[in-house]
Amino acid sequence: MTTTSNLTTTYSLHTEEDLIALVLHQFGYWPQESLVLLSVTKHAVGPCIRVNLPDEQQDLEQYFDKLANLVPATVDGFEPITGVFALIFSGNAATRERQLSPATRTVLHNTDLYIDNRAGISFNQWLPTFYAACNNVHLDLYDVLYCGSVSRWSLDRNQLALTYRGPIEDIMHSSYYLDRVYEGRRVSAEPLSAYTQCLWDTATSASTNEVTEWEQASLLWMHTFEEELNQATGRHTVLEHPGYYRQKSIELCYWESALEAVRWVMRTYPPENAEEHDNAISFGDRLRSLISPEIAGYLLCSMNTQATPEFILYQAAKDLPEALGVLDGYDCMHAACGEGSYEPVEPLCYGKPTTRRRTTLPETFYQTFRGESPRIGGIGHGRVSWHDWIRRTHRILQQQILDDTCDSSETRPEEHITKIDRMVEFLSGLTKDYKPAWSRLNALEVLCNLLVHAVQSGEQYGRLRLLQAWINWLRGGNTYAGILADIARLHCDEDMPLFQALSESVFPLWITDPVRCWRGDLYFSTLLPHEATAAKVETIEPKAG
Repeated sequence: MTTTSNLTTTYSLHTEEDLIALVLHQFGYWPQESLVLLSVTKHAVGPCIRVNLPDEQQDLEQYFDKLANLVPATVDGFEPITGVFALIFSGNAATRERQLSPATRTVLHNTDLYIDNRAGISFNQWLPTFYAACNNVHLDLYDVLYCGSVSRWSLDRNQLALTYRGPIEDIMHSSYYLDRVYEGRRVSAEPLSAYTQCLWDTATSASTNEVTEWEQASLLWMHTFEEELNQATGRHTVLEHPGYYRQKSIELCYWESALEAVRWVMRTYPPENAEEHDNAISFGDRLRSLISPEIAGYLLCSMNTQATPEFILYQAAKDLPEALGVLDGYDCMHAACGEGSYEPVEPLCYGKPTTRRRTTLPETFYQTFRGESPRIGGIGHGRVSWHDWIRRTHRILQQQILDDTCDSSETRPEEHITKIDRMVEFLSGLTKDYKPAWSRLNALEVLCNLLVHAVQSGEQYGRLRLLQAWINWLRGGNTYAGILADIARLHCDEDMPLFQALSESVFPLWITDPVRCWRGDLYFSTLLPHEATAAKVETIEPKAG
């Protein structure tokens, strides 16, 4: 059995310890009170699914039926998934951490083994129901592995019960575990520790002072644009102002350009290939060199309405013209063709002397917009100012939509309702035939992570975290999405459909579609240290009580 990483390195899995190590490195942490299904094909490992262990009040038959139906039928739409390995993680996390560390490891106590054994006996009662659920969807249940506080167990088919196989620390000696550690990967003792670091961490820098200056300048620009917007709208509620459509349309164009800048860096200078490039330039520094504080502050200022994250998310998952079309469909923006509009607020570099800093990108950055509209011209050769291109492009798109709006006023309501319904359907995970643009969504999450370090509080901060939570939910990462959503609600008290989906453990429909689902790294953003600490306290206190 083999598995392939993002670096196209093939690993062989020979033992039970290798399988457990694979799951641990997939998640980046030791799951607690969890059941994991690791799907397999004839020759390779497929996706894995983690859920909380059922409680005493749950209907086991319904629980396992729902879990078995989450396993996709094939990998990438071709190779069929033939069966699953079930891995149970339970026990005391502190005791396990003690045993995994050579400095604190002790001889196994009978008391600890007895506790693990008692838990294993309770898990044995599930097995008939679990087997039946797998058979209903034509899946073989190859084995059941159980990791307790100090020991590991597997299924004895003769006794139809979990049997002791060895101490928990044996997993760290497996060939797969050691290979991944050699590559620089590590497994955290708990989820929150795993969420404070990732390959795409934007906080990395060769100069802490330069990062601080960039963040402070971004925050200053955000307040500057907020004041300009207040003056332009007469301090009216932005959403109710007649110029809302024109303002949001240009803001989405800046988001599009920044998003593509991040995607270009992720594709051209991936952190895992850093040795092939200039090691002196970190991933975070590359992003900050492309996205100036002025642009970052403008993006932060744009997060001033509840609907903005929805537009940005939909834009990243599909494209800019689609999001602009939905934006135009809101009733309160029909005045965009009439009077009362103001000149949109945007970065001040336009028309200013060339001494002002201008961020440039290579010509490949502009390929996104080519061919989307015959009225959008191509980009000049070489490196050009992307500010100027944004301005020209957004005005062409904006004018085209305004012209279409005025020419087809009789059919507007039905068309706009359809566009809005499509967006709502996608954001709710109900789209049956559309594959999200995963590389763009990943870039958006990284971009949000760059911006949260600058603001760190307030509505803008909450909406950035909401965007990241929504992206993780679209991938199927409900655990991390739930933590981010809780953080978002602390800063912006807004009712979103995402919150209900997370509370009811609902997944997007494409999670079980091997062609449309996300396969790759789990984390593209990180928690700030104070967020991880706060979340840890909230998690521990109820259990202690």
